[in-house]
Amino acid sequence: MIGHVIAYSADLRNRFAWLASIVAPPFMGKGVMMEATGLFIGYLFANWELRKIYIEATSFAFQSYASGEDKLFRHEGLLRGHHYHNGSWYDQHILAIYREDAEKWLHAYGLDIHR
Repeated sequence: MIGHVIAYSADLRNRFAWLASIVAPPFMGKGVMMEATGLFIGYLFANWELRKIYIEATSFAFQSYASGEDKLFRHEGLLRGHHYHNGSWYDQHILAIYREDAEKWLHAYGLDIHR
């Protein structure tokens, strides 16, 4: 198994959902999960009337998202010292993928999210 991508806590009234992904260590940094996540984001926007999709990233994992900031992800918030792990407190970043940003990003890969 390469990993998982899931949507959770969808709020269809306010038109947002949360997204999480995890990749097995042998596949980290190979771009496989970015492709899978991109396809899933396209699926969510194509099948649900979402405005945006939220992603949470701890500060030690934020680097893996940083390349997409201002292209795909918008940094919406920061929860300082939110997670305790191995004796230290880490910040939690709240990122959002807006429909219009996802459309441009996915179009570059030949994918269309219009119904």
